Amino acid sequence: QSLICRNNQTEIATEVRIVGKNDYTGRVEIKNYGYWGGVSRFITGNLYKVVCRQLGFNPKNAYRIIPPEDYRRFTTRKSTFFKKIFNCTGKEMTIKECKQSMAETDGKTFMFDAKNDLQVTCNLQLRLVETKPKSRIGRVEVLHDGKWNSICRGLEPRGAVEVCKKLGMNWKFAQPINNIKNLTKNKHSLNLEFVRCDTYYYDVCLISKSESCRYLESGVSCRSKLISDPKPRDEIRLNRGSFGVLEVKDSFSGRWFRVCGTNWTTGAS
Repeated sequence: QSLICRNNQTEIATEVRIVGKNDYTGRVEIKNYGYWGGVSRFITGNLYKVVCRQLGFNPKNAYRIIPPEDYRRFTTRKSTFFKKIFNCTGKEMTIKECKQSMAETDGKTFMFDAKNDLQVTCNLQLRLVETKPKSRIGRVEVLHDGKWNSICRGLEPRGAVEVCKKLGMNWKFAQPINNIKNLTKNKHSLNLEFVRCDTYYYDVCLISKSESCRYLESGVSCRSKLISDPKPRDEIRLNRGSFGVLEVKDSFSGRWFRVCGTNWTTGAS
């Protein structure tokens, strides 16, 4: 039996790898104190972009992945894990350049097990198949295994913004379109969804759905103006009847969405 005594300073991790079915999609592992182990997706911020850059991929094609629910439910907690915080801007060339520290958990071990590990894909390429040339409206497709696939789940507004950003198009007026017309159906599809990562971050993650694919062919508008009137008119509600979160019904998609509380006033209430 051996014993290792260390002081409280954090060893700076320099090596990183992705463990999965290929070299660009899977679980992020770092090497610390001579061991390989995972890190939590909750407190690592833009680490995923730096990981992809360090491994030779374009960080513009990087996404964090939230595994399907069945993976998170049955994943073992025996995997090696580091309670480590990475403060990365996303512009660093390697993880060594990120500020690193150990997390003070206060007993909150739920962040540090395999079902909450950081998973990424470093090579998710998007394109927009436009209904008309230069219309900036069309079907969103993803390159996977050498084929362009449509996405068979409708985009949320945040997902539409993210897609337009990734395409390098105008995103301030991005809108989801879930009924693409004037385009031949794509024979290949993926059951992906762009979702909010978690309660701690406001950016977007990918999640792959395990249930059957609802063939909708997700579309988006990346134009410099709105294609539908987003004003709520009288279609608003509180999610708990007489109190709760304010929701507005989008006149284009017919779906209910929460309203941002920034600059909200008593008069508006």
